[in-house]
Amino acid sequence: MKVLNFPSMNWNIPFQSFCTVGLCPVDEVLATLPMALQQTISQTTISVSNILAQLFLTYVRTEKYAIRQANYLAKQYEAQLVFYLSLDREFSSSPPKKLIMSNHDAGFQGPLTSFARKYNVPVVLLPHSKVFNFPVTSTYVNTIALTHPLQGGVIVNLDGKSIDTHLISFPERQNNLTRPVVSLKKVGIVLNKFSCDGYTAIDSVGYAEGLKKLLSWCESYGMHCKPRLRPGHTSIIWSAAEIGFDASELAMNAQGSICHFAQDCDICLMYDCPTSGAIELLGMAMPTINTVFRPLCSSESSITSSKIIPRESVEETLKRLDFYRLNPNELFMFRNRQFALYTASFADSRPLRMFL
Repeated sequence: MKVLNFPSMNWNIPFQSFCTVGLCPVDEVLATLPMALQQTISQTTISVSNILAQLFLTYVRTEKYAIRQANYLAKQYEAQLVFYLSLDREFSSSPPKKLIMSNHDAGFQGPLTSFARKYNVPVVLLPHSKVFNFPVTSTYVNTIALTHPLQGGVIVNLDGKSIDTHLISFPERQNNLTRPVVSLKKVGIVLNKFSCDGYTAIDSVGYAEGLKKLLSWCESYGMHCKPRLRPGHTSIIWSAAEIGFDASELAMNAQGSICHFAQDCDICLMYDCPTSGAIELLGMAMPTINTVFRPLCSSESSITSSKIIPRESVEETLKRLDFYRLNPNELFMFRNRQFALYTASFADSRPLRMFL
């Protein structure tokens, strides 16, 4: 089996054992196309840029900024068109048997999917974080999705239509170390991203109130509430000021792996939107709960299975924690039951080679 790797413009992961096509400037590839086609592409790029600029100026008062953004996006569209045309030129006579892509579009998904659609090439989608955390952007029907057994719901595209989905055996370590029954003393709270480019995507007041209740409960019983912000999205100042977490501890807990963070916790709460980091928590047999302060949308709730990780309100979680505080053996038994459910979920998973 011959494999040709197209590196992505962003977040590329090198494959040493496969033949890899090097990246090159768009203008160099454009110059290899017929002159008439080059002129058509150039004129189309200018037209697209003008249309985008007029649209942006409806919302952006700074004309130079709007035009600069429009030009940039138009050039990105041009690059994708040139890539598609070069794919068609090089592989139209012998299309690949399959295309394997990440669900995280790093710059080339549009041209690759358009090429696959034209020649009916099957597409295999792999989630960039082991589970699909947003709808598949392509509506190409000859597509299958491979996901982790923890995936909690149906994978759909932007039209709301389900994608043919199979479970894949990701390499991972599962270890239910023998632990004695201990009293509940430290509660880990794992926080996912809740803002984008400075804009909060949720009700920040309700978000903070729920965390305050959890923090207050821990303090009332002399327990340590150990928070972890998502690395790369560390709203330390806001979390310290609005919730009452210690800023220095937030900074420290954001470092290292989630397993390192959780190793001294007795239970971990995934607060609000679930995270694929739960895979590592379950693999180390860490009791894990998904505590929510609001109804999750379908793409959020499908990240993890509620059959394995219970999803419940802040009030329900507080009742659970109080029960485990009074009955340490019940926490011990929950841990064992959850780990057994997690390992059993792999029964129908298959290795990647089965789908190639």
